[in-house]
Parts: sequence; C-alpha cells; structure tokens
Amino acid sequence: MRLNQRQARRGAIIPLVAITLIGLMGMLALAIDIGMVAVAKTQAQNAADVAAMAGVRTFTGQSGYNLSNVSVNAVTAATQNKIFSSYVSGDPASISNPSADT
Repeated sequence: MRLNQRQARRGAIIPLVAITLIGLMGMLALAIDIGMVAVAKTQAQNAADVAAMAGVRTFTGQSGYNLSNVSVNAVTAATQNKIFSSYVSGDPASISNPSADT
C-alpha cells in the first residue's frame, strides 16, 4: 500500500519548487529595488549637504556678506556630485543674484 501512495505523489515537488521560486525572485527584486532607493537617497543627501556647506562657507563678515556668490558656489558644488552615475543638474550661470545688502 505504501508503494501506491508514493507513486501517486510522484512529481508533486516540481510545482511547489516553481511557486516557491517565483516568490523568492519577487522578494529578491524588491530587496534590490529598496537598496537602490536607499543608495540614491544617500547620494542626493550628500549633494545637498555639500551645496549647503559650500554656500555657508562663502559668507563673509563684511558688508553684503558676499551674497552674490553664495548661490553660485552652492550650485557649482552640487553639480559636481553624481546620483547613479549621472551628475546633478544645474547651471550656476543662470542664477540671478540678490541685492548686495539687505
């Protein structure tokens, strides 16, 4: 009797493995996507931090505080960074400068 039960279930593992592999591949794809989003977020945050630091370091203690160069230096620093091997877009030449003293 045991021989008959074994023959009735022969090949039942193939559909189980196929369904399991589909689930595993889906989880793997999700893990890769989440990892890439995390890397892009980190790279974008680094570009923003560099731009902010470059802008702040441009300020001086003189009259006008060198405001005309702050945004240009910040955008220039930001455009030197990459997010997924593509440089951050921006054009420092297209920035309109604020008034010299407020």
